Amino acid sequence: MSQDDIYQVSGHYETSGGAASFRVYYQEEAVRSGIGTDTQILAQSFDDKLTALIRGVLSVSFNFVSIVCHKVSGDREAKFRVDVPTQVGLRAGISLPTNNAILIGLSQGLFSARHNGRIFLPGVSEDDTLIGNLTSAFQVGPLQALVDELVLQLAEESAGTGRWNLGVINGLILNSSPPIKDWQSAFSQVVSVSGSPIIAGQKRRGTQVIGAA
Repeated sequence: MSQDDIYQVSGHYETSGGAASFRVYYQEEAVRSGIGTDTQILAQSFDDKLTALIRGVLSVSFNFVSIVCHKVSGDREAKFRVDVPTQVGLRAGISLPTNNAILIGLSQGLFSARHNGRIFLPGVSEDDTLIGNLTSAFQVGPLQALVDELVLQLAEESAGTGRWNLGVINGLILNSSPPIKDWQSAFSQVVSVSGSPIIAGQKRRGTQVIGAA
């Protein structure tokens, strides 16, 4: 537990077509005060602030099942998994195929723009799309609510003191001196988050369903 430690947080889905996941990175700015491990407190805080908003952009045919936190720099510790108790998405309608996703852009200021990050969130409902785009109501409603929360500093649950900043990882810097990985130098804090109005296509990557009901 120390300032500047970096964590990977991944979210996992269960769908009729298999499993899907996304991952983001956080850097610690203020040390947490809650009882438990660093990965536990961060995973629980992510769940507290973001799970309902993630479910808010997903079709009812999608389940958001778990959050897993890994500590990737500093003193290593065991990963921690939060199993989401209420998993089903909140948007009416059947979801598009998993290779169709909501695209959220993560802009940072330390590296060139080509190192900005992206989050692909499958599970968008057919009812929230129109000719390859997201509907205006969906964009200004549930998607904007998720974007607005993502860009904020993540605060520890239960009014704890922990604070974490969302960021992106520059893979070129991270792997510039193998086998050492310089996570701190490769991290750049996100300064703005945006949701694309266009449905994004992505190659489907198989992944284990972690925490499926």
